[in-house]
Amino acid sequence: QKQGKGQLLGPPLDGLHLKYSRDQILFHVLNPSDWVDPRYRLLVLETLDGEGQSGRLIKESDSHVWLLDLLGQEQVIAKKDILERQWSEFSIMPEGLLDGRPPQDVADLIAYLLAP
Repeated sequence: QKQGKGQLLGPPLDGLHLKYSRDQILFHVLNPSDWVDPRYRLLVLETLDGEGQSGRLIKESDSHVWLLDLLGQEQVIAKKDILERQWSEFSIMPEGLLDGRPPQDVADLIAYLLAP
């Protein structure tokens, strides 16, 4: 999410220019799974019905787990229906996001991310 637009599935993009250099931002875009903020890790659940659910953990009670899925939809899963839960080692941001993109597109993306 940047300037209030988009889903807050991953960390907010506002203020990146205050935390990271251009090279650091490019590194993280090219290597999204190198380091993932624990607050934005993907939780993968296997349920008793054989279905899988995954998303960012947004809330948990004694009886339920709330996930924000990759489409930005909140999913509520009863703990009694969960067979297995595991934290993904991979970022929600896909690998290879810039593969095949023209250099100007890459430069425009980095400039956008660095904009206040």
